[in-house]
Order: sequence, then structure tokens, then C-alpha cells
Amino acid sequence: MKKNLRKLFGFVLFLFLSFTITAQNKTSIINDASFDSVNVLIKVAFGNTNVHVSQQKNGNKFERKYLLTVSQNLDHFGKSEEQFQQRVFLFHKSYTKPVVFVTEGYDASYAESPAYNHELCDLLDANLIVVEHRFFGESKPDVYDWHYLTVKQAAADHHLVANALKKVYPTSWISTGTSKGGTTALYHKALYLNDVDAVVAYVSPMTIAQEDPRPIDWILNRAADAKVRKQIANYQAFVLKNKSSAIEFLKKHQEKANCTFKMDLESVVEYTVFEYAFSFWQWGVSPSRIPAKKQGVDNAIKHLFMLVSPSTFYVDSSTSSSIYYYQAYRETGYYGFDEMAKRFKKLSRDNYSNRIMAPSNLNIVYNPQTHQEIIEILTQKGNQIIQIHGEIDPWRYAAWEPNEKLDSYFLAAKGTPHSANYKSLNPEQKELFDTAILRWTGLKVTR
Repeated sequence: MKKNLRKLFGFVLFLFLSFTITAQNKTSIINDASFDSVNVLIKVAFGNTNVHVSQQKNGNKFERKYLLTVSQNLDHFGKSEEQFQQRVFLFHKSYTKPVVFVTEGYDASYAESPAYNHELCDLLDANLIVVEHRFFGESKPDVYDWHYLTVKQAAADHHLVANALKKVYPTSWISTGTSKGGTTALYHKALYLNDVDAVVAYVSPMTIAQEDPRPIDWILNRAADAKVRKQIANYQAFVLKNKSSAIEFLKKHQEKANCTFKMDLESVVEYTVFEYAFSFWQWGVSPSRIPAKKQGVDNAIKHLFMLVSPSTFYVDSSTSSSIYYYQAYRETGYYGFDEMAKRFKKLSRDNYSNRIMAPSNLNIVYNPQTHQEIIEILTQKGNQIIQIHGEIDPWRYAAWEPNEKLDSYFLAAKGTPHSANYKSLNPEQKELFDTAILRWTGLKVTR
């Protein structure tokens, strides 16, 4: 009997919401609504798109938490009817509060935690929505058709989710993401200019070539001061002069880990040495941690593989790794080691394209057209965007910077690596951030 009454209630509510969800006063759904009503509310919002809703355990930062499994078209722009299920995590406070919309660039499994939160939710007292990127985590098709892993297809995923849930949360929307996720937020903004009221993109690169030379140029010629750059270069040269010891280290590692590398062991050592300089700055390693020659070869090699794990160069070390490099070398770009290899040409060999990191069984043809279109759109119409970068993060030097005509901000946190966030900003930068968000969304930042 109770079950039938619940079904009847759900059906009546469904009909009611079907007529009222697009009305101006969309905030009439009370905050303590039952799961049945929330379930119907979300399903009506998604309309013809199939969505499954389940309630999840939540922490003390939000009132409720839901997992939405949304049926997305594999191809939003063609005739294919194939679909995949995309994970969307919804952390609810109130239907009248703003929304922080995370356009994750990778797997979003971290959002499974009941305690997960985002700093913008505290700053703006906001609801939180996290959308897992297509082909990552559990948001993947049964069979990988790589042609559909594109910037435009992923942005269409985010467009569908945002437009549906804006009917549930008719408030201010701020999209965000970190690293590739921040870049994904910029893609979404450029391709769907009106989906959100503002963007806060953290440490988000926007490369201009399949192997963008700018990050490595900064590392070699402009990072910190000449003394530190020289210290890093001397360490790299020391390891390269002792490649045989590094190779022996990898042989032991390979035996213990039962792994296969993408290349021969000498190449793994050389790639690791080059990657060391990038990782050093990306993660903000102190120069005092670089082993001196007098500390011996063993210490130098242990330090190298501690900062750049050998697993970086495993064959299919993770599906996510392969997917990331496929995207980079097909469309979004990466960085290359040509200039660094020239510095060590007497100690290393030729041909250092990071293309070797992408799946070797796929014919990847670089097509930068969409990326170029997005940069052009942002340059002309990229308003209401805040980017937060770390001053010593190499990715900061492969970023899109707004011109003076745009109402957008590029905030570089001094002395900060790839972990830059609002807390990393100085008082003046925080004031710029706070004022812009208030002007764009009407929301006051609470520090």
C-alpha cells in the first residue's frame, strides 16, 4: 500500500513539475524535500535524457549528496545512437544557493568521498556539481571509439548537464576545474558562452602546438635565477653521465614490479632526466633537495626516480594516462623536449617527442582547429573568467592570457607551483577576485 502511494505521489509530482519547473519561481521546492521528489525533479529537468539518481552518504558541508548517472550521446553532432553513462556528483545545500560546476578533466572518483568539498563552495556558500570527463573513470563507453573523444563532444556533455540542472538550481553558476579540468572549463565557456555566469580556472594550460615550446623555454631560460637553473642542469648532466647505474636501477625495478616500459631502458633514463626539470618546477621542489655530486651516484638516481616515478613510462600504466596523451597529441597539445635535448646532445640521443607516451596502436593525427577556434573565441569574447596560476608552474607559461579589452583576470600566485588556489593569492589579488565575482554574479566572497 505504502509503495503504491509513493508511486502515485511520484507520478503526481512528475506531472506538477512538468508544468512548473520552467516557471519563474523555480525555488519553491523546499530544502527538506524527500528523495522521491528530488528524484522526479531531476528527471523532469533532464527531459528526454535518461538519468538515474541515487542518494549517497554525505559529510557535514552539504545537506545531501546524490549520484546522477546521465545517458550521454557518444556523438552529439551526428546520427549515431550509441550512448555512454556519465557520472555526475551533486552535493546539495539549497535550491536558492549558487552552484559551483566542476568540469573535471579526468576521473572524478575523488568525489565519491562523502567529505569532498571545493574551496569555492566555502567562499561562496554554494552547491557543488562534479561532472566526470567522458572516457575517464566510470564515464566510458563499452567500446572505445576514439573519434568521439574530442573537446567539442566533452563540452556538449557539460552543456547538457548544466542546462538540465540550471532548471533545478536557477541561481548563479560558476564553472571551475583544476589543471586539465580548468582548461576543460575554458573550453566549455568558449563553446557555450551563456551556460555559466563566471569561470574560475585553476592552473589551466592552453597550449598552442602539439608540442608547445613555451614551458620548456621558461624552464631553460627564465625560471627562478641562473644559479638554480645551472644547479638543475648540472644534476641532470651528472645522472646522464652515469646512465649505466640508472639503467641497473630500472632493471631491478622492472623485475620487482613486473612491468614493461614504452621504450628501451636507456631512453627511459633520458626521458626521466628531461622530465625531472619540468616536475621540479611543477611541484615546487626546493633547490636544497637536489643531491650534490659528493653525495654519490646512488643518491642522485634515487632522487630522480622519486620525483619522476618509473611508472610514468609503463606500457598502459593506466587507462587514464593513455586517454590523456591521446587527447594531447590529437587535439589539445602538450610540450616537447627538443630544446632540452639540445642542451645535453653530447650525453643523450635524438628524437625526444612525447608522442611516445600516447597509445602506440592508434594512428593519431594532430588537428588543432578546435583549439585555435577556442583561443580565438576567448580572445574576442572571453569575459567573466578568472584564471589562477602558480608563478613557478611551467604550465603557467602555456596558458591563455586575456587582453585588456576583456573583463577577465589572470592571477599568478608568487612562488607557487601547480597547486595554486585562492589561498595562494596575495591580498590585492584576492580583492580583485572578490570584486569581480560580486560584479559578475552578485555573490559576496566570504573568506
